[in-house]
Amino acid sequence: MDLQTTLIGVFIALLFIFPFVYMNQAAKIRSRKALGQLQNLALQNHSDIGQFEYLSGFSCGLSANEKKFFTMKKNGAEVVSQVIDLAEISHCSLNNRSRSVSGSGSSAIVTDAIELIFHHRDKAAGTTVVTVYNAEHDNPTLSGELQFAEKWQKTITSLAEQSKKR
Repeated sequence: MDLQTTLIGVFIALLFIFPFVYMNQAAKIRSRKALGQLQNLALQNHSDIGQFEYLSGFSCGLSANEKKFFTMKKNGAEVVSQVIDLAEISHCSLNNRSRSVSGSGSSAIVTDAIELIFHHRDKAAGTTVVTVYNAEHDNPTLSGELQFAEKWQKTITSLAEQSKKR
């Protein structure tokens, strides 16, 4: 009887643990695949990836040596990739497009898009916009995209400031 109880307990524990292990392994596979695609983009631009991060279909990498920033965003079947030369950037800002929605006695703030905006040193070149999150294409619930974008905005701005000093 004790052996049966133990086996049933182990089986139930494995039944509850397996989905978490599976989701973790699937996330690692998606991250490795995104890193491979980003490394291919970097190789096409005669560069490498030193710092990399992946979150919810958006991957970005930084080549500190060549001062280049690489991004890839998956929008359904389409993949949008961008290469930004940080030597041409004066600073980076964060655009959090959100709106207030009221209903049934309460209000909430809904985020429509989170973008990194790269301001070029040459004012005629304007700005380059990298969309980290878009509610129309991505999961409607944010899962760390704002913190992700804030981190990269700070990293890129500090690199741009270092380039100014040289």
